[in-house]
Amino acid sequence: MIRVLHIFKKEAEFRKSDYTPEARKLFFEWGNQLVSRLGKIKDQRLFLPNEYKEQINVSRTGTVIIQDIIGFSGTSAKKDYLKYVKEMDFPSWFADNWTKRFPEIIHFNKQDSKLDFDPFTIDIYNKELYLKDAYKLCGLKVGEPVRILLNKKCDFSFSGRRERTYLESDYIFQYLGEVDKIEFLSEEKLEVQREIPLKTAKLIDLRTTYY
Repeated sequence: MIRVLHIFKKEAEFRKSDYTPEARKLFFEWGNQLVSRLGKIKDQRLFLPNEYKEQINVSRTGTVIIQDIIGFSGTSAKKDYLKYVKEMDFPSWFADNWTKRFPEIIHFNKQDSKLDFDPFTIDIYNKELYLKDAYKLCGLKVGEPVRILLNKKCDFSFSGRRERTYLESDYIFQYLGEVDKIEFLSEEKLEVQREIPLKTAKLIDLRTTYY
């Protein structure tokens, strides 16, 4: 069996002069739906984009995390970067290393009991979500989405060269359950309207008040 998790993710960096209540309020507003081409579940099968066919060893994969990152396309980012690498005549190993920095779909081996990504760790056997190197945030259950808010400041004011900035992050986690197998399709066949469960998600607000 293969466990499947889905994440809606938003991030924004604000300069101190732009870090207003109005700007923050606008950032935390979500629509009701978004168009996704990253994967879908049907008849106990997980369908993923063809571009991952060579990357994912289906027989060894135990967990898949699909991330719909608002305002970002990993596919477009990879194409743009590979075009730049070709123009600059960089070696192939350099390109391979950097394209790994655009993950929208993350896969883990069956023997992995804990999954580390972004600021979070998931204990997959107990289906529990932790803030990395900190504490348990919640359990993850099918049909019970969880929304987590994080922020931090980046203070460069001591150098006098760069204005302080603030990073806001908004995540909605959904545990979608288990599937029997993974198959691969073209992006157009994967297109779905994902409902954003903002109203039903349990809210965990870990933000610090900054001035």
